[in-house]
Amino acid sequence: MGMENLYDEQNGKAFYNVINHSFLLLHLSKTGEILAANDLFLELSQYTLDEIHLTHYDTLLNNEKDSFRNMKKAISQGKQWKADNQLVTKNGEVKWLESTYMPVFDDEGNLTRILALLVDRTEARNAAEFKNLAFRNELTGLPNRRQLLTVMDSLISQASEKETSFAVMFMDLNNFKSINDTYGHDTGDQLLIEAGKRLSQLPYESVHLFHLSGDEFIILLEDTTYMYSVIDYILTIFKNDFHIGTSRLNISASMGISLYPTHSTKPKRLLQLADQAMYKAKNKSVPVYETITFV
Repeated sequence: MGMENLYDEQNGKAFYNVINHSFLLLHLSKTGEILAANDLFLELSQYTLDEIHLTHYDTLLNNEKDSFRNMKKAISQGKQWKADNQLVTKNGEVKWLESTYMPVFDDEGNLTRILALLVDRTEARNAAEFKNLAFRNELTGLPNRRQLLTVMDSLISQASEKETSFAVMFMDLNNFKSINDTYGHDTGDQLLIEAGKRLSQLPYESVHLFHLSGDEFIILLEDTTYMYSVIDYILTIFKNDFHIGTSRLNISASMGISLYPTHSTKPKRLLQLADQAMYKAKNKSVPVYETITFV
């Protein structure tokens, strides 16, 4: 039975037309098999109704059996269920659907079917993910250089207005290249991911962490009174070995620090000075830090 016939029988053609042209629609059995689908759903999924008729709808979704089970439980209790589902089309594309599932009862109050009203949010979801990726390091997921410069502009504006300061801490891992050469790039990548996780746990307020590229990390510290505590914390967390696969890696970090507005009021200059200070610390061959000063 087609979707239009179902709506003609139960709700009238006018109501059907409004809903049919506004949503992707599915009628499911109370156990989740597809009974009917409108043209919008069939067009998006690239299936014909004959191909999916009486197919369990969750088999078209991307690893969402638990979510679908929770939906059916809520429906059995007479409740609506809302979820974001990933529909896998006939040719393997993934479509993001904003889904609302509603129970349909007969005159005696027995659950007979499930009505699914679906909205395709793929374009908006992909745009949001693309925007997120544009500001994130693809390996660690931490904010990247583009986001760093945006945040620095904001902090400079804020610090200028309040006549406060902030610190730019430029950090990289000592002997990271030799680890890459010895253990391989996969191990090096995992080491960077784990280092990012440890740095993300800094127990201080107003700390902003960024991963530029390779083994370079930046920390912006809005309250410079915490600076030496943050330094000590970072050096401490790198004293513990990193367990990467079957390898136990011991690695240290070097840091260089510049201060706004003491050393510069320009974002790129502050980064340059902190980078220079970091290399001075690294050349001492021990995990120390050095703050830029001017005579």
